[in-house]
Amino acid sequence: MKSREVVVAAIVLAAICANVQAEALADFDALVTHCKEAFNERPLSEVAYAEAAGSWVKRFYAPVSLAFHVQKTASRVSPFVAQIEVTEVASARRGEDENAVRALSVSMDENVIRSVRRINFAYQDDAWVALSGSAVIEVRRDAEDRFSLAESIKLSRDAVMELKGPMATCVVASRR
Repeated sequence: MKSREVVVAAIVLAAICANVQAEALADFDALVTHCKEAFNERPLSEVAYAEAAGSWVKRFYAPVSLAFHVQKTASRVSPFVAQIEVTEVASARRGEDENAVRALSVSMDENVIRSVRRINFAYQDDAWVALSGSAVIEVRRDAEDRFSLAESIKLSRDAVMELKGPMATCVVASRR
């Protein structure tokens, strides 16, 4: 009789584990879908005043590449970890006033910025939690040039939670 109880308990435990895994993967899939939609909804070009540069800027965005990876761990606290990687390519030109900038033509042949941003997650207490992130930003001034590293940044959880724009949407479901 005891061996039968052990077998039943093992089956119930396996079913619970399979349900947790399915739920975690479905939740992360929804997070990735939400992230993709945010980038797809963004206009391909925009004109905005850039506070940091103190000038008007016209940006042109190429379609975004988004990849993700989920891994099972042996941890009871974080049974799954995952990463979303967004590769974005944009070109920009500056001008003195909004009307002048709107008239500029912007192409992927000059002043190109490529950024690869990663957000690391863990599945904890039935929710995906953003843990940290990173960004690598490269620039190319001319179509014949190679990209050169402009900046490499490691982001704390707090910094990830402060992200703006479409990238912020990639962590919105993990905000607590």
